[in-house]
Amino acid sequence: MRQLVVIIIFILLIPITFAINDPALAIQRSANFYSDYTDFFNTPPNNVIYKNLPYDNSEAYQLFLAYVSGEDIDEIHSISNPSKTFSTNKDCTVFTSDIILASKKIQQYVDKNNKFPLAIKINDCYISNSDFLYLLATMIRSEFENGNYQDSYLVQKKYFESTIKWVSNVKKRYVQFTMDYESDRPIFSERYTYDKEIVTKNVSSIGVNPKMVERRCVGKYCTIPKDYDQTNYTSSEVAWYTAVKEEGNIIFPDCYPYCGVLNGTSIILDDFVYRYGFPMVWHMTGGSIVAIATKPELQNKIINFKTEGLLELGIHTMYHTNIGDVSRDFIDESINNNVQVFIKLLNDKPTQFRAPYLSLPQKDFYLEPLKKNDIHFDNEADKYNLCPSNNCNYMGIPEYDLYFVSIDWKNEPDDVLLNIYLSHPWEVLYEAEGKPTYLKKSDEAAKKVFKKWMHLVGEDGLVPSSVKNYMENQLK
Repeated sequence: MRQLVVIIIFILLIPITFAINDPALAIQRSANFYSDYTDFFNTPPNNVIYKNLPYDNSEAYQLFLAYVSGEDIDEIHSISNPSKTFSTNKDCTVFTSDIILASKKIQQYVDKNNKFPLAIKINDCYISNSDFLYLLATMIRSEFENGNYQDSYLVQKKYFESTIKWVSNVKKRYVQFTMDYESDRPIFSERYTYDKEIVTKNVSSIGVNPKMVERRCVGKYCTIPKDYDQTNYTSSEVAWYTAVKEEGNIIFPDCYPYCGVLNGTSIILDDFVYRYGFPMVWHMTGGSIVAIATKPELQNKIINFKTEGLLELGIHTMYHTNIGDVSRDFIDESINNNVQVFIKLLNDKPTQFRAPYLSLPQKDFYLEPLKKNDIHFDNEADKYNLCPSNNCNYMGIPEYDLYFVSIDWKNEPDDVLLNIYLSHPWEVLYEAEGKPTYLKKSDEAAKKVFKKWMHLVGEDGLVPSSVKNYMENQLK
C-alpha cells in the first residue's frame, strides 16, 4: 500500500512555488500534454495523464469541462459515442465567459445522457467536439503559462479527424524517461589533433583535446583530472569533445564544451519534466555535475526537482569513460569519484548507472564498485545477449541485486514498461546540419524536446514512473 501511495504522489510533486498535491496543476499538465501533442503532431493523443493514471479522450473532455466550468471533479468514466462526423465550418473567436457557460451546459448534458452532444454552438460559431476539446486544453494551457485565461480564444479547425476516438481502451503502462547528462558529445576517437583547421573538416571522427578548453573546478572537483597535463590519459579514460561548428568554422563559445548541460538543462526541466509532470532518470558524468555547480541557480534547480520527486539521478562515470576499454582500477576510481561528486555537489547519492557508449568490458568486475555503492546498473541488455528473451524489460543479477534495463526500441503492446531513451542536452540545444556535419543552435529547442521524446508513445496509456518506483511495485 505504501508503494502505491508513493506512485500516486510521485506525479503530483511540484516545484516550491506551488502547493504540493495541487490537483489544478495536474489538470493543467494534462491539458499541456493534449494541446502540445496536437500542435506538434497535428493529431490528438489517445489519452492524457491525471494523478498518475491514463485518461482516454472522453475522460479528458469531462476533466477539462469540470475544470473550466469551476465544478468539482466527480466520477469521470469512459463514454462511447456512435461514430458521427461534424466539422467546424469556419474559424471564429469566442469569449472566455461564453466558453465557461458552454462547458457547464455540456457537462449537464453529459451527466444526464451519458454521451456527448454532436456539436457545440456558441453565438454563431459551431464547434465540433474534437475542436472544443482542443479549445479547452488551449485555455487551460494558457492559464498554466500566464496565470490566467485570455479574454477570448480563436477557434480553429484542426486538421485531424473531426470525430474523437472516445474510448481508446487505454492499457496502463509504466513509462520511464531516461537520458545521459553529459557535456557536448564526448568521443574516444584515436584521431586527435590540436589543429583547428583539421578539426573543421570532419567533426564526426576528430575530437577536441580537453587541453584546448577551460577546465572548471568547484572545490577539489574538476571537469577533467587535475593532473591531466602531467598524465598521458587515453581518450577512453577521459573523453575528448566533439567539435562544435557553425557555418563551416569551429567555434568555442563561452559555454563550450558544457553548452548542453548549462543551456539545455532549463529547457528540459521546465519545458518537459515540469510542464507535463513526467519524472525522469538522468545519468550524469562527474564533469558535467562540476560544470553545473558553477551555476548555483542551475545546481539548486536540479536539487529541488530531485527533492520534489521529478528526477531520479544516476552516474555516467566521472569523465565519460569507455569502461569497455580501460583498466579495472580506472573503472573503480571513475565510478567512486562520480558517486562522491554527486554527494558533495548535489547533496544526494545516485541510485543508477549507465555505461557511456553502452560499452561493457568482457569481465563483470565493473559490477563491484556499483554493488559497493548500492547502485543499479541501467544499460541496453539485449545488445549484449543478457536478456533471456527479445521482449523482456528487466534482467536481474540476483547475486548483486542489480537490474539491467532494456531500452524499448519497439512499442510492444504486451510490455508492462515502456522505456523511452531520450537524447542528450546538447542535442536539445543544437541540431546537426550539413556535410561535413556541424551543429547549429536550435530555434525550437522546447518543441524538439517534446517531438524527439514523445514519438514512441503510440496508443498506450503512459503512467510515468522511475525505475526505483517500478521495481518496488514489481518486488513488493
